[in-house]
Amino acid sequence: MRLPPAVRLASLVVALALIANLFSFAARPEVAGLFPEPLDKVAHLSYFLVLAVLMTIADAGQRPLLVAVALMAVGVADEWHQAYVPGRDSSVADVVADCIGIAIGVITTRRFLPARA
Repeated sequence: MRLPPAVRLASLVVALALIANLFSFAARPEVAGLFPEPLDKVAHLSYFLVLAVLMTIADAGQRPLLVAVALMAVGVADEWHQAYVPGRDSSVADVVADCIGIAIGVITTRRFLPARA
């Protein structure tokens, strides 16, 4: 059984919308401190875990390394972007939390995807 193309496309669209939202939301200085330590790391991990699940479904689990590297680049770009927003800061720890979420999302999703025909 393979994933239907509509499921893969919907996963991609939702993931891209979440990435666009991430950068739009991060550009707002008033969101600084929305999640206090250490909950901000949980938020990073969770957000990127969801992105990893969606992108792995969109990719049908065929290129997990590409999905992981692309999402890591999104995480780094997000932190870099935040460094230039007044009231926001960037953190290596946030990128580490992103990467942990990505790893969990990609590995878990690939394990449960239907086998390729």
